[in-house]
Amino acid sequence: MAQDTLTPLKTGWYLLGPAFVAAIAYVDPGNVAANVSAGSQFGFQLLWVVVAANVLAGLVQYLSAKLGLVTGRTLPEAVGRQMSRPVRLAYWAQAEVVAMATDVAEVVGGAIALKILFNLPLLIGGLTTGVMSMALLAIHDRRGQRWFEWVITGLLVVIAVGFAAGFFVATPPPSAVLGGLVPRFQGTESVLLAAAILGATVMPHAVYLHSGLARDRHGHPEAGPPRRRLLRATRWDVGLAMMVAGAVNAAMLLVAALNIHGHGDTGSIEGAYSAIRDTVSPTIAVFFAVGLLASGLASASVGAYAGA
Repeated sequence: MAQDTLTPLKTGWYLLGPAFVAAIAYVDPGNVAANVSAGSQFGFQLLWVVVAANVLAGLVQYLSAKLGLVTGRTLPEAVGRQMSRPVRLAYWAQAEVVAMATDVAEVVGGAIALKILFNLPLLIGGLTTGVMSMALLAIHDRRGQRWFEWVITGLLVVIAVGFAAGFFVATPPPSAVLGGLVPRFQGTESVLLAAAILGATVMPHAVYLHSGLARDRHGHPEAGPPRRRLLRATRWDVGLAMMVAGAVNAAMLLVAALNIHGHGDTGSIEGAYSAIRDTVSPTIAVFFAVGLLASGLASASVGAYAGA
């Protein structure tokens, strides 16, 4: 794959992109289910978990990208060099299983969105999501990583608008939001939901992938000003991408806490859609479903790319 070499013109915004691809893993259908469930069941109480998980994920993603730039190796390559062949094969197998299991959830999320929007059967919706996500991957193969980054970033914008739209219809009280930033739990169920939020946020395949994205995009610069400039740009890339992902996740929880807390059966994505339609507005519910569809498509393609 062709690598971008650093020149005076290739600075600033041009260097952004790899982290936005990795950030798709942080706004996938699993995050939707976890955040909406947390908001609908416990109100604003678990907002601090979303913030903490996002900060932790940002640190891990930056270290992964830094590894790729500084060593010229992806994280799986670096780990594999420290293992015997049998252990390396076992490690590879579990990573592929994780990527496949993650992709199943993404495809199901896309299928649910298509059922909500177009009343497609789940099987047809799943097949459609799979085909469309492979079409997104074909952009990478035919046009290169930069085009793939643009498309995925565009879908991230759609996801952000879809999931955050309800936040601008009814803004939560600042005191309630600040209260949600105070670490605390309310029984075993809240602890389990906090674990679900953390598990849906810190995604192994995104960590593996980011080291390769950064290396393939920027190459392996020698120590000195070029490397320092790339690492600085990478910090901005990760910071901005994770801020977007974190804001989207927080908005999902806040919308659920403000509008559907205690509303009844909102334990499923379809239940959350129905509750948003009934309590906020049908238009906001459609925005939610479109965001879910974009989330399923983008995260399925990124998950497949990570496992390739």
